[in-house]
Amino acid sequence: MSESQWTRPHLEQPGEPSDVEILVPSCPRYRPLWPLWTWCMRAYFDGAPLPWRIVSPGEPTGWEAWPVQWLPTDAGWCANLLAGLGARPFTLLWLDDYLLHPRPPVESTRANVYRALEVMREDSSVGLLRLLSAHEPELTYDRWERVGEYDRVAHPFKRCSLQPAVWRTEVLRTVLLAAQAAIGPKDVGRTGAVEFEVTATTLTMDAAKFPARF
Repeated sequence: MSESQWTRPHLEQPGEPSDVEILVPSCPRYRPLWPLWTWCMRAYFDGAPLPWRIVSPGEPTGWEAWPVQWLPTDAGWCANLLAGLGARPFTLLWLDDYLLHPRPPVESTRANVYRALEVMREDSSVGLLRLLSAHEPELTYDRWERVGEYDRVAHPFKRCSLQPAVWRTEVLRTVLLAAQAAIGPKDVGRTGAVEFEVTATTLTMDAAKFPARF
């Protein structure tokens, strides 16, 4: 297989935002999670999620009932995600093993994602808006009282934690490329994901090179 193959591309629904998609980086060993992840996502969005796709190395087996982009080789966590980035301005990055429990209210899930997109469309300085956070932001943000901004003080997982977040796609691409170069041979599997969190957080402390606000 020399290029990406597809299984059941997402069919857009009337009223869907056309500038965002949910991207789910995965791997063949996590295939058993895909039906559960899909069920949860449809439940969170009341059966009508945003455009979405799973990105995974491997080949179709014929039974997948979900939109999957199959990559010809497993080139590393950052490399695989880079290969899967689309052309839409915004990417909602949601890992394949991140399943919310109990199920959040459908209205709040959809409303929060749509409001996050609104903020990012209006304010081009925002490069990432996290939907959930294990680390409280230190700075206030005047456009939405529920959102804060991270400062540039060092913390290993803070700024680029891989919790569900809406990224400006070009910002994600820039950060991934820089992190991939810094991580080197450690960009493998889940180790690569952890290395991305730590390395990308450290890199984005430099406001001159990475001016986007998180």
